[in-house]
Amino acid sequence: ALADKDSVIEISAQFGTAAYTALASIGGATVGICATNKIDAKLTADDCSKLARFVRTCDAFTIPVITLVDTEGFELSDEAEIKGSLRDMTKLAHSYAEATTAKISIIVGKAYGPAYIALAGKCANADIVYAYPDAEISLLAPETAVEFLMHDKLRGADDLDKKRKELATEYVANEASAFAAAEANCVEDIINPDDTR
Repeated sequence: ALADKDSVIEISAQFGTAAYTALASIGGATVGICATNKIDAKLTADDCSKLARFVRTCDAFTIPVITLVDTEGFELSDEAEIKGSLRDMTKLAHSYAEATTAKISIIVGKAYGPAYIALAGKCANADIVYAYPDAEISLLAPETAVEFLMHDKLRGADDLDKKRKELATEYVANEASAFAAAEANCVEDIINPDDTR
């Protein structure tokens, strides 16, 4: 729906399946499209490597990059570390920050932690950042934010898990909403999905 009809050519479909990369045209102009896939919520080393290579390729040919962000962050585990996830996360962050081509990010779902900073953060050199009204934008995952920022409210709770979920919902509504991000000047505008193109 974003690209011109019959113009999308997906790149590296079998590698790093939680990330999507494609060349396309929008209004006749060539663009690179990067997207993260919420079904495979966390980005692996392969996903980061795929996105980084694609952004660098687009940058080499001055092809604008449009990034659709919907991820809960990077996969963190011993197995991921063995596979080089930290190295590839760093490559991804550097590829976005160093690219001089135009970069537009649209937060369509969740954008948590370092993945948000790398893919859609203004400190990662994104030229324009938009968000959908129901986007969730936070430097910390809501569960982590509750533990650090609202720990006092967890003391003495009868059902700790239930209280954590309630506070996480409250955090998302008040601190991690697209509107809170717009107030903090983290996004340029909040747009409706129908107006994306």
